[in-house]
Amino acid sequence: MRLVGGLILGLVLAQAAGNFRNARVRTEFCELLKRAELYDGKEVTFRTTWKYGFEWSYVYCVTCRDKRKSVARFFGMIWTDASQRAINTAQKDAGIVNLSVTGVFKTGGSYGHLGGFRHKFIVRKAWDVVVLSKGMKDPTREKEIEAKWACGGKNSK
Repeated sequence: MRLVGGLILGLVLAQAAGNFRNARVRTEFCELLKRAELYDGKEVTFRTTWKYGFEWSYVYCVTCRDKRKSVARFFGMIWTDASQRAINTAQKDAGIVNLSVTGVFKTGGSYGHLGGFRHKFIVRKAWDVVVLSKGMKDPTREKEIEAKWACGGKNSK
């Protein structure tokens, strides 16, 4: 009887450990990049700014943007219908938006065009999209917009 009880307890603990490893984690974008190894392969949720144009896009926060190319490429995006509707509020060609995302974070490789990014993020869900800028703007104007409203900006939306 003790053997059966020990076996059941072991299975319950193994299941709980597996659920913990696979649990969704809420974090700040800069924290995700600062401690990337802790989040590798996990489903994470964070708020960020997404800047995109013709054949390029990346996510960032102003507070950690210039530290060692700390941007995570949206590479291999997977969208649900609801997430796609959320993203459709942004302009198609180019823009800057804030959004919340949930997906799987990967690190430790060379991702994106010519392996230029250390991280990739496979989007499962996106919501709470706030358009900061539609279309391409003068670089000075884009920096002003980012300083005010982007992730980590003075009045982040």
